[in-house]
Amino acid sequence: MANSFDWHITPSDRFTYESKFSKFANDENEITLSQLEPLYQTSHLSQAEFAQIWTLVSLSSPSINQEQFVYFQHVLVCRRKGKPLPVGVPLHVKEAFLNSKGESKMFTRYVPGTRDIAASAWKDASQLQEEIQLVEQDIVTFEEKRVEADAKLSDTTTTSDEMNGLAAYKKNHLNSVRDDVTILRDSLKLLNSDGVRQKSAAADVGGPSSTQLLEMQAIIAKLQQEKQNLEARKRELQNQY
Repeated sequence: MANSFDWHITPSDRFTYESKFSKFANDENEITLSQLEPLYQTSHLSQAEFAQIWTLVSLSSPSINQEQFVYFQHVLVCRRKGKPLPVGVPLHVKEAFLNSKGESKMFTRYVPGTRDIAASAWKDASQLQEEIQLVEQDIVTFEEKRVEADAKLSDTTTTSDEMNGLAAYKKNHLNSVRDDVTILRDSLKLLNSDGVRQKSAAADVGGPSSTQLLEMQAIIAKLQQEKQNLEARKRELQNQY
């Protein structure tokens, strides 16, 4: 769990991680996922775990700064020691990321020989999309129930302020869920559009690079986290009705 993960970094470890950052940093003094391919090759972690750590510290940005890299290294080392990955980042750590966050650009390169892994990644994305569609169908059902409940409330002359407040809360909750669905749809569109370009390039060079696969895994990990959040909201709505 995130609240049981030890986020403390000793001064000596921080010095080591900051020194390593300078070896990977680009001209903008940031690091993209593609630049960490050598680190991934020696990390002894799976692509999914490596991508999950990246997603955890990148905050949906294409690059990370020195502070983010320090925590990236910290989580990576802890995982190599057998400790479970955290499911979230504490607020004080996120604030440290945002205070020093800048902008950068990404670059990728291609290497052959990873078609089987790519097929698996696209299968995961397709399955995730089907699951999201099921959640969307449930949300439609909840919306119909909300409309029905609002109609009943409007016919009741003794409706109290508390009941009206509850109805407004449910409406806002459903709007929030609908926003989450929109985010998921946009993320899936991005994944699908990237896939078309990557598959076209892969036909020329023999397959997508391991860096591209890491990026795909990072997008999938983000979608999975957003899907979990959406399902949690769905359970709350089920309890309300």
